[in-house]
Amino acid sequence: MRKALLIADGRPKGDPNELDIYETQRLVEMYPVVVSRHFMIKVNALVTFMLNDDEVINKTVGLPAELEISVGA
Repeated sequence: MRKALLIADGRPKGDPNELDIYETQRLVEMYPVVVSRHFMIKVNALVTFMLNDDEVINKTVGLPAELEISVGA
C-alpha cells in the first residue's frame, strides 16, 4: 500500500520502507481512495476464501437461517 501511495504522490521511484509513520499518515489523508482500494482487494480476497473453504464457514453443519449466505448469487 505504501508503494501505491508513493505512486499517487508522484514519487514512483521512492522507497516505501523509508516512509515514517507521519509521512505515511499524511499520504493516507491525501489519497484515501488508494487506501480504500487496497482495503477492498483484501476484503474481497478474504470473503472469497471464507466462501470457498469448508473449514472457515462450516458448510457441513450449516448456518442458522438468519445467517445464510448466498453463494454465487
